[in-house]
Amino acid sequence: MKKIFTLLAFAFFFVVGTQSVLSQNKIEINRAAAEKTEALYKAIKFSTNQRDLVYEALKDYGQLMAKFNAAGTNDEEKKKKILERLNVKMKDILTEEQYERYKNLNQ
Repeated sequence: MKKIFTLLAFAFFFVVGTQSVLSQNKIEINRAAAEKTEALYKAIKFSTNQRDLVYEALKDYGQLMAKFNAAGTNDEEKKKKILERLNVKMKDILTEEQYERYKNLNQ
């Protein structure tokens, strides 16, 4: 009985610890997306509506990259697809002139 209780306690603390790490990772992703959005906002000068859309696109990109990195694979093709997905979203959000400035900043 003592072994079962110990095992259950260990499993409980493992789950709680995992949730804490995942929520902390989400906070880091949101912070990084907000910082990048503000830097782009100052450099490219887009509208506040575009600013919200850029933030969401960068947040999605951060989440996908976090999952990619957590998987522990080094698949460059998948990494390129994630970046291409971000570029497609940015192209849809920004005007042609703004998108050119964005591309120049990210090279």
